[in-house]
Amino acid sequence: MHRLSRRAAREKCVKILYQIDISNNSVDESMKSVFECDGDVDEGSEQAGFLRELVTGVLENLEAIDAEIKEYTHKWSPDRLGRMEKAILRLAVYEIVHRPDIPVAATINEAVELSKEYASDESARFVNGVLAGIAGKHGESRGKHGD
Repeated sequence: MHRLSRRAAREKCVKILYQIDISNNSVDESMKSVFECDGDVDEGSEQAGFLRELVTGVLENLEAIDAEIKEYTHKWSPDRLGRMEKAILRLAVYEIVHRPDIPVAATINEAVELSKEYASDESARFVNGVLAGIAGKHGESRGKHGD
């Protein structure tokens, strides 16, 4: 087992959020499933703890996160978004709004890269635009420090 980078943690978090969205599995069931499929992180490790913190943070703030997304998707309901785009946006909005220890620029960049990998270039542009608006509202200047 190796150390889970923040990039890998974000990717796994998106997979877990996606799985929860499509299956209504619990956090534990979804994390176990992703760990079994990916096979590269010990469920009891510090890195798994960081990942769990991201997943539970998103889920605990889901209503407010979806409201932020709706505000910057020209009044689209999060239900109209693709499930992968929704999972990526939810994680990124959580980081922007609730995790000042994670630079905004890193969050947006990772969300765009995940969108390119798991959705499309068009989705990546959409995600970038939505997150740029949300970051502007919440003070992008804090993203120039850390990570």
